[in-house]
Amino acid sequence: MNIAPIWPVSGLEIRSQDKRPTIVGRFPYKALATIADRGTVRKESIEPGAFNFSINAPDRDVHLLVGHSYDKPIASKEAGTLEFNDTEEFLEFIAQIPLGAERATHITDLLIMLGAGLIRGVESGLPRSAQGRGAGR
Repeated sequence: MNIAPIWPVSGLEIRSQDKRPTIVGRFPYKALATIADRGTVRKESIEPGAFNFSINAPDRDVHLLVGHSYDKPIASKEAGTLEFNDTEEFLEFIAQIPLGAERATHITDLLIMLGAGLIRGVESGLPRSAQGRGAGR
């Protein structure tokens, strides 16, 4: 199954933290997302708390990826380079690019495209908990 949800990300920006590039963005809750699945497109909204299990489970890793590809990682919870701030209005992610990783071509390309404003949404890649599915479809 090829499902590619795209959520609008507010405040998607590149910052410098500890002299390393850091990508920060927010997935707004209750905002419509476009879900494309094998040519079918639908709208879905995510309720607050939908990602609690994934972001709070200590033994569960979460990755931020380029193009849904695990061979193009940006940051991960397990590596200590991906953090989350969950509120009732949004889920904020803070992805610090690991030292030296900014030399990888997929990271360089990503930072350039973000800086140019060419990327406005991202795929969350986070499995939702049963209580947070509350999706308006």
